[in-house]
Amino acid sequence: MVRLPRCFSMELSQVLGTIISNRLPTSEAQLWRKALAQKDQFQSLKHALSFSKQRVVIPEFTWPIDAVLFVYPGKVTYGYGELVFWELKLMGKSADHDLFMEVILPAMEESGFSSGNPWNSRNGIWGQFDIDSIYVANGRHWEPLVEDGRLNLHYTPTSSQWANDLIDSVSAEKIYSRISWITPFDFGGIFSSNSDICIADDDEKTTLDATPSLYGILGSLILRLNMLLRIRRKGHVNVWDILTPDEQSLFQREMEYAAQIPLRRKELVPVASTCPGRWIGVQIFSYLPQTIIPYLELASILHVGTQTHCGCGTFFLS
Repeated sequence: MVRLPRCFSMELSQVLGTIISNRLPTSEAQLWRKALAQKDQFQSLKHALSFSKQRVVIPEFTWPIDAVLFVYPGKVTYGYGELVFWELKLMGKSADHDLFMEVILPAMEESGFSSGNPWNSRNGIWGQFDIDSIYVANGRHWEPLVEDGRLNLHYTPTSSQWANDLIDSVSAEKIYSRISWITPFDFGGIFSSNSDICIADDDEKTTLDATPSLYGILGSLILRLNMLLRIRRKGHVNVWDILTPDEQSLFQREMEYAAQIPLRRKELVPVASTCPGRWIGVQIFSYLPQTIIPYLELASILHVGTQTHCGCGTFFLS
């Protein structure tokens, strides 16, 4: 039996990141160790505040590459032969198959069989699993790279195939009104709660915990895209630079339209103070216009808000 930690994505990041840093040349490993040091600082702070009611402010954990570790929601205790599912999303210039094969996959394999490491424990997952399967997104389909432990060396995915026919597959007949956050979200470090981008209740006016409006979610998508473009092109490039004037006008109209859609109800609960993100639950709007559904789909794939590396900021529509 193994028991996953409450915030498995954070531990997944730390363990894989440490193994990767130990396998890389010194010059490259320094970047990884510097990023991983944030976790050690957080653990010390968490211990110091463990007997107080003060909330621990979790730093923005990340790797030196732009990646999202999205652990599927589910149970925490697993028995022999059961499968644990998670997604790795490589973005920007890190969306590279060779990087996965040469750096990340060997670290995943080592974390499954290695023993004597500080993160190994009797009921922990590390050192006690095999990689059963790996699938690569191609639009809304998953294509096998590893099946039953066997690697297909003839399959080389591209960095853009995840987007194949993605927008065309969105149903034009279905009516959407609900956004269900399947990982915690936190927009506090991005938007102020007294702006039009967030909807704040009276007791939230002095905090940065406001519920994001549709306008705010689309705005956070722009920020996310701008960040990925800067990482990929190393310059002051933003979304507006790559859109035509007509596309810019269309998106601005959709943003203005979204700002007028009222939130009917929210069913949000706070997450544990030692986990990334702040809130999780459901937002119910009067309706979600069909014209903005593709933008929301993209936001859910890329993750929005803060702590995206740990999987925060993704949702599904219904």
